Amino acid sequence: MNVIVVMVVLVVVGNAIATHANTPKPTNQTTHSFMATDLNDITRFLKKAYQDENMQFAQTWVDQYQGTGDKTKRNAANEILDAGIDVPEDAMQSLIKSGFIFDGDMDFNSDTIIDNMSKIGMIESGYRSKRQQTDDDKKGERSGVARGYWQVEPATAKSLLINSVPLFGPKFNKEFARYAEGDKSASVSLTSMSEKKLGELIENDTDLAAAFATAKMITTF
Repeated sequence: MNVIVVMVVLVVVGNAIATHANTPKPTNQTTHSFMATDLNDITRFLKKAYQDENMQFAQTWVDQYQGTGDKTKRNAANEILDAGIDVPEDAMQSLIKSGFIFDGDMDFNSDTIIDNMSKIGMIESGYRSKRQQTDDDKKGERSGVARGYWQVEPATAKSLLINSVPLFGPKFNKEFARYAEGDKSASVSLTSMSEKKLGELIENDTDLAAAFATAKMITTF
């Protein structure tokens, strides 16, 4: 959608520039106002397209990734996306790695993975915390079970390891070889860990958190 929008705008603006270049210099204010109105129309078109795409993503997130279909949460997510996405360097580097690991899986390419996960991190945590805050937590407390910028629950990570084995293949195991134990691969070793241990790893290892979150995204979106 982004590519189509950009192409449309380039064509419209290009035609406007070409027309303007071959037209005698305007002699009255009316002609200037007409050009300004055309550019304003383009701006409004772009803004609406951007907002429509954000709402669609927010709906998919709340239905598939977050899993509740809650309209209030969808609207809140949409507002976050409309305000803009600011991904910190450590998170972006981890998403680039995940884009490489899962490129081609479930028909998702690396660019789409990075784009989707950048948005999910903004919605889930605003990239401000790696531990979930519950409604019962006092100010400054975070006692939720979800971990990482993308708020993955350890139980979800374990379920992915067990039920989506093809996703955690050679590229995953090479990237996370530090978790391999004995002659076991990293994915097998992680599968045998307790949820408590997995939670600690997801909270403290942004690369691993991004990988599990990406696996969740591509299996649900």
